[in-house]
Amino acid sequence: MEIVRPHAAGQRVTAVGLRCGARRAIEPASLQLAWQAVTDPTEWRRCSLAIELLPWQMECRACNRRWEGQLDKTDCDCGSSDVAAHGTDELTLRWIEIDDTQTPPPDQTGEADESACRGERAEAQ
Repeated sequence: MEIVRPHAAGQRVTAVGLRCGARRAIEPASLQLAWQAVTDPTEWRRCSLAIELLPWQMECRACNRRWEGQLDKTDCDCGSSDVAAHGTDELTLRWIEIDDTQTPPPDQTGEADESACRGERAEAQ
């Protein structure tokens, strides 16, 4: 939540999107449960969490075939079990969704500040 807060510019966040690398070994149901436990007693209680899991990149050392897969299926179609698994440990805030029904704060001219509300979903940087 602390990572999201600066991007929200004081507006109510309705959803958060994360990208998780294969090496993080994220179990989506467990992360969703943890998110709910942390956000329920706060103003974030209605904020949903979207999780994008990046797959393992498998590479057969015998035939050089490459594919996306899971660690529970590591044999190559060529029959070799000499397979290397590559993955990242990325954990990235990808986007946030803001309640665009709120009135954005006025700027010095009294007009809405467009940078404070750029539609429903804003990409995190």
